[in-house]
Amino acid sequence: MFATTRLICRRIHGTGDVTVPKLSGFSIVSPKYLPVRPNIQKASENDWSKSRRLRRSREQEMFAATRLIGRRIHGTSDVTVPKLSGFSIVSPKHVAVEYADGTKFKFSSEFLRVNSPAADGKVRSVGGDKVISGRRYVGIMSAEPVGNYGVTLVFDDLHRTGIYPWDYFYELGSNKFGLMRNYVKTLQKHHLSREPPPRRK
Repeated sequence: MFATTRLICRRIHGTGDVTVPKLSGFSIVSPKYLPVRPNIQKASENDWSKSRRLRRSREQEMFAATRLIGRRIHGTSDVTVPKLSGFSIVSPKHVAVEYADGTKFKFSSEFLRVNSPAADGKVRSVGGDKVISGRRYVGIMSAEPVGNYGVTLVFDDLHRTGIYPWDYFYELGSNKFGLMRNYVKTLQKHHLSREPPPRRK
């Protein structure tokens, strides 16, 4: 099988019978990257450092944009949010968030989904309102850390692009009942429902 694999690769890539350097390292840095670095190509520490700084800068830009969106939506001022002391997915349907001052919030997955800070292709624009309907039974599959200031929630309707900073959870919790009431009113206004549409037979 090894000889066959080598032959196929050479036919595809047009390589000759060259001597391949001995492998000096293999590691899984994260679930998304599998770097293989033969000893003929070694990335310098400066390259890795630049890459990390660039990634951190992009995450911070997205974090700042999410905070701005949240404050524009909910009309909140630039208040000091207590330090996070706990975050957990209680079940696929609920998330619990706790802050250092003792404030605790429990969110349904539906509430977090319809208040996702990310632009989403499944948002309907109806009569000038941005509406996400049919998410009563949506669940959360996992939470992926984003730096030390938030998480990306992965929902079972395949939405996974919303970054939820810790202070955004605080803003959502402080306005939870009003936001949910307005959401239900908007659905009723446009004759939409929290229930998912019936499956096609």
